[in-house]
Amino acid sequence: MIWWLADEARARLEKAALVALQEEHDWLTGVRVRFLDNLQLCVDVEVVHGGEKIPLAVIYPLTFPDTPPIVMPYGERRLSEHQYGAGGELCLQWRPDNWDAAVTGAMMVESAYGLIAAERAPDGRTGAVPSDHRTSLAAELRFETWRLMVPEGAWTSLEGHLSEMVVKISLSMTARHTNRVAHLTAIGAPGSELWISPQPVLKNAGTRTGYLLRTRQDMSALAQHGGGEIDDLSKLVPDLAPLLGKQELPFLIVLEEGGRRIAYDIQWSRNGLPLLIPYRMIEEGELAKRSASNRDVISTRHVAIVGCGSIGSKIAASLARSAVRRFLLVDEDVFLQAILCATNSTLWPSDGIRSTRSPTGFSRS
Repeated sequence: MIWWLADEARARLEKAALVALQEEHDWLTGVRVRFLDNLQLCVDVEVVHGGEKIPLAVIYPLTFPDTPPIVMPYGERRLSEHQYGAGGELCLQWRPDNWDAAVTGAMMVESAYGLIAAERAPDGRTGAVPSDHRTSLAAELRFETWRLMVPEGAWTSLEGHLSEMVVKISLSMTARHTNRVAHLTAIGAPGSELWISPQPVLKNAGTRTGYLLRTRQDMSALAQHGGGEIDDLSKLVPDLAPLLGKQELPFLIVLEEGGRRIAYDIQWSRNGLPLLIPYRMIEEGELAKRSASNRDVISTRHVAIVGCGSIGSKIAASLARSAVRRFLLVDEDVFLQAILCATNSTLWPSDGIRSTRSPTGFSRS
């Protein structure tokens, strides 16, 4: 079924919305409608931001309006951080996971422009647009092979000290294949530490020294550096310039007053230049986030499960581990409170459980 033939009213609405958008905003400078080989409707638009002309293709799937249009740049171009690879589709406000058939292609174009403008600040800096997608810590770390582990209490030990300071740090380093894990073990020079990690000393681990820089300055130039060789490191980190002339370059942790924290291991490259190796910083408090779900919200829900056999019982156990606290379980078998509490006191606490008769047997809540 070709939607623009079957639903002429919606096709007219899409065209009118695009015309209205172009008349309302001067950043939309071109709109051209064409058809692809499979009769998909494609609208070529041109948006302008900061003097740059950006051509985009809005491709309506044959299943529109039940599924969203695809908005993508022309050519193998990396237009945004919210994009599925160079030349790929932009991830916008409306996607398959939250799609509403009332959303028009013009609204998708406006969303694309909003994303482009938000990531390109007037002063030339690269802006960050928060993602709507929630991922687990494990998923985020899947491709983060260089990691810095920070035990709890490390940053609180700096409270009451100067807001701008440079202090020595000690780390232990472990390596396996292509993975490198650094563990922060102390803040402060040996003998005058501000903080020492309570974690046991790792066996067969190497040692590394470096500096922690606490600053009020904007370190965006360093934070946005993707790693690799750099000609003049002292320009990125002026506070460490006197310490960078040594034969061994340091491991560096930067704490900005705004809350941003970045870490690099700095080594000499084969070309004799400083080589920045970015590390993903992982605080022990983050490790409690075992899933991407909002446990505070889930814990307030009341879940009913009808049938508690081989499938229902496992679903109940999984939900309990995900923080659900209130259950209504319906099954034709008889539930004995004493047996349930003795079998799994964690899942079924004795307090607050009551038995009620249901048409098919007993239920528990």
